[in-house]
Amino acid sequence: MVEFLEREDISNDQKKTFAGQYSTVLWEALNNYQEVFEMNKPADWEEQSKRQGPETTYSKWQRDEGIPIYKNYWVDLYALELGPWERKGCLGAFVNLSGQESLDAYVAEIPPGKESKPERHMFEKGIYILSGQGSTTVWYDGMPKHTFEWQEGSLFSPPLNCWHQHFNGRGDAPVRYLAVTTAPLVINLFHSKEFVYENPFTFRDRYRPEKEYFTDTGVMESVLFPDSKSSNQKGRSWWM
Repeated sequence: MVEFLEREDISNDQKKTFAGQYSTVLWEALNNYQEVFEMNKPADWEEQSKRQGPETTYSKWQRDEGIPIYKNYWVDLYALELGPWERKGCLGAFVNLSGQESLDAYVAEIPPGKESKPERHMFEKGIYILSGQGSTTVWYDGMPKHTFEWQEGSLFSPPLNCWHQHFNGRGDAPVRYLAVTTAPLVINLFHSKEFVYENPFTFRDRYRPEKEYFTDTGVMESVLFPDSKSSNQKGRSWWM
């Protein structure tokens, strides 16, 4: 597919048509995978998905967070059952898929009109908004705060070790998002919650207090995946 899209003798319209057809085939393949899995999964699969692996500093920290932990080959990010997350002030669940070693993921949900607790940490984090709209405020101690808005489909990453807090911009619906982090790598490397969460170091190459810091724009061409009108899969997502 990559070679096809890079060919100069093919028009952009032809490339878009091909990419759309390719995404439809991929979507149908994922649906078929789900059907086969549902027919053949063990009776205790749901319980298996929550079991812990060998104890590490990260797995102990993760267990102490007090939210559900799912260990599957795939999960439905929109329907995943979440639990109260005291440290973050919202609902959440960890997603540690088979084969993951240096990265983890979690799904978090902020109730209507509410906000998460401020946090900072020494691991990287990328956030994808699954549903809802709102804003995030970021800052380093002693520097001005910046706030930017987001909505369903937005993708962003708070600067490393920068304070950040998320706000649900709607009073009638929750916000749900997926975060992918390098927490396993960092926590198992330093074995210290204090270092990870209470470190005052400022990465000045990652964040600057200028007003325009988050306003640079770019251009992206994208292809829409089939929606519920053609696939009957509204609200379903595979994280593989």
